[in-house]
Amino acid sequence: MAKPPKKFEYNLDAALTFREMRESEEHQKFNEAKSIYERELGKENRLKDQELSERYHLVDHLSAGKMIDFHQVMLRRNHLDQLKQDIVKQISIRKESEEAKDIQQEALIQAVKEKKILEEDKSKKHEQWKQDVKKAEMAFLDEIATIRFVNRQRQQRDDDDATKRRRESQQ
Repeated sequence: MAKPPKKFEYNLDAALTFREMRESEEHQKFNEAKSIYERELGKENRLKDQELSERYHLVDHLSAGKMIDFHQVMLRRNHLDQLKQDIVKQISIRKESEEAKDIQQEALIQAVKEKKILEEDKSKKHEQWKQDVKKAEMAFLDEIATIRFVNRQRQQRDDDDATKRRRESQQ
């Protein structure tokens, strides 16, 4: 069995570092896409509020019984139509920014998954390395114990032989 290195070294550290940088980059891109989406949603809501306000203002003006010039009513109506067109355009822009945000979110999720896979692999390999180190230590301790046992047996046999020789020489 090969002796494990004294310090744990993960052979895919460069790939893990790359994945961490990629995740960070994707996170930044997602935050930018989310910010754009929220800005476009705010524009859409402001246009809708403006249109609603203009409609209420026109209805209030007409229901108050005040005399309004037909030209002024047509101008307001044209303004409301323009607001409606602006809202339709803004809804389209908002939808595009929402799609871009969703795509970026998927890219971020994928980057997180890829990094997590390598982190889990690193963790498993670190655990395996710990087990290998422990196994090597146990083998080393077993070898030391075996050597001591053999030395004690040899010493005991030598002592027994020496005692036997003394007895034989005394007889």
